[in-house]
Amino acid sequence: AHETQTPVKQSSPAKITREPLAKPTSSDVGPRIEPHPDVERPKSDVLQKPRTSKAEERSVAESPNFSSEQWLELVQQKHKRVQQFLKEREFSGLILTRPANISWATCGADVPRRLDGQPVAALLMTPDSRVLLGRKVNCDLFPQGAISEMGFGHHDCDWPNGSSELWQNRDEKKSLACDQHLDTYINASVDVSAMRLPLSPQEMILFRKLGFRVARAVESAAREFRRGDTEAQIASDVSARLIRHEVVPERIQVWGDGRAHHWQNWNYGREPVERECTISVVAQRH
Repeated sequence: AHETQTPVKQSSPAKITREPLAKPTSSDVGPRIEPHPDVERPKSDVLQKPRTSKAEERSVAESPNFSSEQWLELVQQKHKRVQQFLKEREFSGLILTRPANISWATCGADVPRRLDGQPVAALLMTPDSRVLLGRKVNCDLFPQGAISEMGFGHHDCDWPNGSSELWQNRDEKKSLACDQHLDTYINASVDVSAMRLPLSPQEMILFRKLGFRVARAVESAAREFRRGDTEAQIASDVSARLIRHEVVPERIQVWGDGRAHHWQNWNYGREPVERECTISVVAQRH
């Protein structure tokens, strides 16, 4: 997630210099657009005092992608956490149904969802296996590497209605834990949330790379919008920049002229931005 605040530029038939923090220049069209005279330029940590050095930022942004062996090792590390949980709580298996938890166990697979927002498949983890539960046509939407190269099996069934055929008796079904409250399963959502921490070094690198991508998209959009643009126009610009780099925006908030003081859960609207604007983004990348 990234948040930054920027003053609004006056709208005039002038040529915009896109270089950040560039000195005022003149052209045949007119002078460079300057911030509103009544608005003081904020001191942004992102623009003036980055938390990481340029060399460190370049190192993270240009770090090579992980190999299949590294991904498999990371999946196995997470499976060991599940195995320890099953042994301590004496469960025969753990069913992951929430998209965030399935993505964690598969190291970032994008979980397909129905129109109502529910995932089309679930993940069953036992001490010695990892099995996707769902129709083959739906499980094929998962990255193929998450099924074959990383040791995930597949059981063709209609989740959740047809999953009962997996267990021969009701007692075996009752010994299964689940990451949310479902009938006949034991709710272990708190344990699953704790199991996802601490983050591995590989996950930290991926989060930092995602943070740089989101920060660049927000800062670029904040430098280029003009006075009178609506909050929705600014949000669409941010969204386009994120999707261009395969980053999926989960939530975009654009607060113009201090609207955040009155509506903290406000996303964006048709109101024009006249003086200042705050942009907040939560995004993910698979």
